[in-house]
Amino acid sequence: MDAHATRLLVRKKLEDGRLPKTRAERFWARAGAEEICDACESPISKDQMAVEGFAPRITDLQPLRVHASCYQIWDAERSAPST
Repeated sequence: MDAHATRLLVRKKLEDGRLPKTRAERFWARAGAEEICDACESPISKDQMAVEGFAPRITDLQPLRVHASCYQIWDAERSAPST
């Protein structure tokens, strides 16, 4: 998925509560393990960097799991002023 499409999907997920709007208080990076990215919904392969962290979500208490690039998009979008 390209960055623009990912940004639009992240915005939608922030609006409907599927992604948290608050900053992850604890996060770490590791190799992917074929899990699905919470942001772009694509697998995070073993040769990709995954970012995992805890941030309050409406739906559950599972950690946020995203590609490193998706983490940057999520962090920028969640802190962007609402329009």
